[in-house]
Amino acid sequence: MLAEETGLAKLLTNFPVGGILPKDETGVAQLLAEKPYLDGRGQIVAVLDQGVDPGAAGLIVTSEGKPKVIDVIDTTGSGDVDTTSVAKVEIAEDGSKFLTGLTGRKLVLPAEWKNPSEKWNVGVIDLTKIFPSYLKNRMNKTCKDEEWSPAYNSALSNAQDNVNQTTSLDVTVLKNQMKKESAKETLEALKKLNSGWKNLSFIADVVVWNNGEELVAVLDSSFRGDLSSCKVMRDYATAQEWHKLSEETQLNYNFKIFDDKMVQVVCPSGSHGTHVAGIVAAYHPDEEDKNGIAPGAQIISVKIGDSRLNTLETQAGFIRGLRAAVRGGASIANFSYGEPAKYPMKGASAREITECYLKHKMLFITSAGNSGPALTTVGAPASISDHLLSVGAFAAPSSHLPCYSLKEQGHEINYTWSSRGPTQDGGVGVNVSAPGVAITAVPTATLMNNQLMNGTSMAAPSAAGAAACILSSLNGEEWTPAGLKRAMENGARTIPGAEKETQGRGLIQVPKSAEIIKNVDSAHYQLKVSGGKRGVYLREPWETEEIQTIAMSVKPSFVHQKPKSEIVAFEKHCLIKNPAKSWIRAPEFIHLNSGEKHFSIEVDPTRLPAGDYRSAHLTVVESGNEQEVLFVIPVTVVKPLELDPGATKQKELNFSPGQIERQFFKVPVGASYAKVTVAATGSETGRFMVHVAQLENEKHFDVKTEEKFYSLNSTEAPKVFAVPVSECGTVELTLAKFWSSQGQCTARWSIEFGGLSVTSPTDLAQCANEFIIKSPLPEKILPKATFDQLVIPMAPQNVSICPIESLPYDKPLNEAERTFLAKIDYSFSLGSKSDITMNCPTLEGLLYESEFSETLIHVFDSHNKHVFTTEVLKPSSWKVNLPKADYKVQMHIAGTNYTLLESLSKNLQLDVLQKLSKPVAVDAFWKHMDALAGAPKAKDKTLKPNTPVSLYLGPGMTELDQSDLAKAEGGRYLKGSLTILKDDVTKKVEKHSIRMSLRPRAKSKTDAPPKSEKDNSIETIERNANVSWVKAGHGGSDYFKVAVEKYPDHVPLHHARLQFLTKESKVGAPVTTDEVAKLCEVIEQLVDLKTAIYNSSMKGKLTADEQKLVDAAKEEKAALQLATVTKIRAKLSQHEKGGDDSAVLELLKNLLRMNDFIAEGKDKEVLKMNVEVGMRLGFPGLSLKAVSKLTADSDSKDLAKTLASLYSDLGWDFAATNQEQKIVADFPHAQLFL
Repeated sequence: MLAEETGLAKLLTNFPVGGILPKDETGVAQLLAEKPYLDGRGQIVAVLDQGVDPGAAGLIVTSEGKPKVIDVIDTTGSGDVDTTSVAKVEIAEDGSKFLTGLTGRKLVLPAEWKNPSEKWNVGVIDLTKIFPSYLKNRMNKTCKDEEWSPAYNSALSNAQDNVNQTTSLDVTVLKNQMKKESAKETLEALKKLNSGWKNLSFIADVVVWNNGEELVAVLDSSFRGDLSSCKVMRDYATAQEWHKLSEETQLNYNFKIFDDKMVQVVCPSGSHGTHVAGIVAAYHPDEEDKNGIAPGAQIISVKIGDSRLNTLETQAGFIRGLRAAVRGGASIANFSYGEPAKYPMKGASAREITECYLKHKMLFITSAGNSGPALTTVGAPASISDHLLSVGAFAAPSSHLPCYSLKEQGHEINYTWSSRGPTQDGGVGVNVSAPGVAITAVPTATLMNNQLMNGTSMAAPSAAGAAACILSSLNGEEWTPAGLKRAMENGARTIPGAEKETQGRGLIQVPKSAEIIKNVDSAHYQLKVSGGKRGVYLREPWETEEIQTIAMSVKPSFVHQKPKSEIVAFEKHCLIKNPAKSWIRAPEFIHLNSGEKHFSIEVDPTRLPAGDYRSAHLTVVESGNEQEVLFVIPVTVVKPLELDPGATKQKELNFSPGQIERQFFKVPVGASYAKVTVAATGSETGRFMVHVAQLENEKHFDVKTEEKFYSLNSTEAPKVFAVPVSECGTVELTLAKFWSSQGQCTARWSIEFGGLSVTSPTDLAQCANEFIIKSPLPEKILPKATFDQLVIPMAPQNVSICPIESLPYDKPLNEAERTFLAKIDYSFSLGSKSDITMNCPTLEGLLYESEFSETLIHVFDSHNKHVFTTEVLKPSSWKVNLPKADYKVQMHIAGTNYTLLESLSKNLQLDVLQKLSKPVAVDAFWKHMDALAGAPKAKDKTLKPNTPVSLYLGPGMTELDQSDLAKAEGGRYLKGSLTILKDDVTKKVEKHSIRMSLRPRAKSKTDAPPKSEKDNSIETIERNANVSWVKAGHGGSDYFKVAVEKYPDHVPLHHARLQFLTKESKVGAPVTTDEVAKLCEVIEQLVDLKTAIYNSSMKGKLTADEQKLVDAAKEEKAALQLATVTKIRAKLSQHEKGGDDSAVLELLKNLLRMNDFIAEGKDKEVLKMNVEVGMRLGFPGLSLKAVSKLTADSDSKDLAKTLASLYSDLGWDFAATNQEQKIVADFPHAQLFL
């Protein structure tokens, strides 16, 4: 027993901790064991990510005891706080000084705080807007469960009891009817409150001031004005000060203070950035195996993952982040983010990366992406520039057991999902590989010490840490980013069995790179292949039919500081090493000087087997120094196999872990989809990735791609899916056994092509719209068309362009340039509550390749409340549900080209895409005459191969009468889709976009009563004009007195005056002047209620004179109703709660004869009265209902305050507090943009 216990203890103590952040395979562990001082000390690494938590485990100090995180910056703008407001110091009764914050809270100033100027700038921030999602979700649950729900449930129980007590009341008595309705509406209001609950517990005041030495700031983390319990902090870079928001949140935050008018509250937007920083440089003095790659390096945290966009990167965050990194003194920048790009080597991002590389001595290291295993899946920025180091993900064997708990350690391999080169323009895509997994630091707000993450996001910081160690070995000697990159590439070793497209030059080897960097060539060699490409990539069928002679050139680039005499003297005699002489002919020698060298190579695709691909890297080395590769000429050729439509290509193979099989096919003419079938054929089970991809010119690589992850077992049915394709292009089909799926497994897979070609009108009309359909196969079809979105185009209403240099990172790295910001204003209205997205068609899909350094769209309501922010890369991802209201939109576009900004901004269209409450279904027919007759509708049929068939959509369409479609102006149109194929698998990918411009509707004829002959007498015209003028308030009381002398008994005249005097009255503040009281009396005297009610209720087919009588009676009834409501409100203003209410009830009974005021939902004057009736007579449910109706039509701060007061009167303190916080959020004091 004792021996067994000893053995167990031995197992536990031998846990392979070194594998949780792999360092053995790259030689880092060996290097630091021999030379611990080469641990990155003296190097600053900027982590451009979701932000780094300066309080996370291992990120407090370096191996030398220096601060680990030396600056924490948010370049997205998500944490910016407007502090332009200045608060006055007030004196409390106890003599203490306080400020009134923008939340309305009393902020008590500690006596020891110094502020010689007595100028206190204040702002407000809803911290939940910048909380990472895991914290926001946790605090939402905590706040609701612990603060809201107990009080709510108690109030709900009481409200239900009140409803039960009213069930037996005699509702023929008005007071009982009001009591019963009040109880019911109180319960409904409470339920609505709970269903619409939002966590507003973290709205905090921010105060900025100068303490006589420097600017400091404080955030009211007490959320009750107790500033003595809060931490005053300087700008983080000054003293590395950060603070924990609370014990419950465990969120660490800090300030960036630029001036007293704007401060940033900075915290991580997710866990990713802290984890990345832990890989780069975590330092655990008592647990060295947990250290990052370079524990001596320091970190600059640059938050580029925008909290407003679920941590998506934006141009603004990224480009400003690069500038912040350079100006912070970073020698290395790590970027573990990426998105597909349409084209390389262009745009603002590529230019700034080049500036970093050639002029500012900073190597930009970035992840290649996790979009493999297909070729050409490297994301941007890795794919758009050669002035960086792109890193693929290596599945380090030392990590297999401790990180993944595998049963046995596997062989060396790159991860199956790691993105592959080449880039779309033939560049290598991946330069090197590094371990792509770690268990390391995450923010304390996760309530975890560390966490496992994998991806090329982890490989890049492993390389960045390695780069810091390599630079440490220079001991202050000169270096260049190009030299560092070359040292890491040339020092790498080949990973056996891994494709060059995923491993690049191989797995980084830090000791070797540290050895060779001192003598490495410092220039960058820019290869340019004909057509502006960076390599040779022959992929499409028309490119591989014959031998190709390809012209190219190379030109060295030097660091900005290199002396001109050295540039003049530059000369190299080089050799071109060609490993693929059987299908590539290249010159053996090349002479280089500082100019551009032109040459060509010959590629013979005809020597390759159909359905396969070949790639080769021709390496260029200097004669006499053949170990150092100066640059490579990447060549990739794909030879697609031709298949006929409907033909199936099948293959079966036994797979080992990580094994990849690729096939390439030419899409047949007329095909629009590829159907793939995958199945296991043996007894073993295996996990597989299936990747189908087709590239299209100047489009993201993921436009026509599908990636599936299957666990295959022979007892299960085959897996079948379809992918959209374009005819005559090349499609790649890749099947890969997942790297960690141990053992052998036999799989069979096949592909077949089919589909339709469709000729269609660009814009449908409400008529028979002809579509012509053809297929190379006997496809079964069943057309179905629907519109599900209304598109509301918006044109600019105002454009302003000005230079921006308020923040250090607004200034371009090229000091000869300036950044200009265009602010473009738009507006739109929603007639009903709807889900919307926004889009800028001109800029859609652009991010890293964009010419602009910012393209964000900010939406505000009529109270200037920020509703949401969206962007142009993935606009459909940012859906928001908005209520009926008017909205303001401001688009921000920043860039250095003023002329381009000016010309683009003038007519830049934005679209609001509004989801329809009900989809509009479009009828489909096979014959034109059937479409005109409306029957018979199209049923399924089978197409004859290559025989055109006509399909007619419309004119029949359902749900066109919904209110959202009433307006036809401004170019509005419906957007939807047409599916034609019947097969459930293929119809999902065979979708065709359709649109229809809204046109004015035909007015339906009604049996309108005959009009009486119009009275055109001068007296009538003059009298009606007087009424209009009085209603508008023209001439004031003097004009009315003159008019009333002429028409003393004309009810519309008195009504008009009363309407004008009472229209601006607010809830709780009725107009009670003598003139109003007299007008009410006059109207009561002039109108006989019984007659007005009788005449106004006449129905049926009326004569012209009868209709005239009805109209006059309705006018008199409306006048009397307003007079009665006005009198009730006047009475209520003098009524004491609990006092005699008989006089008010009598007036309400009279009103009830004209209007069921209890059920009223539209008349604003009646609704305002109902609020006051409920508050004064003790029927709170009536008040709650009326406020809700008024708010739905037009929200206001006064109504919001009334609601808070109602909640307090009901004893709902939990709701009153929430409502007070909601007022702060909904009615902001100021906005940064407006």
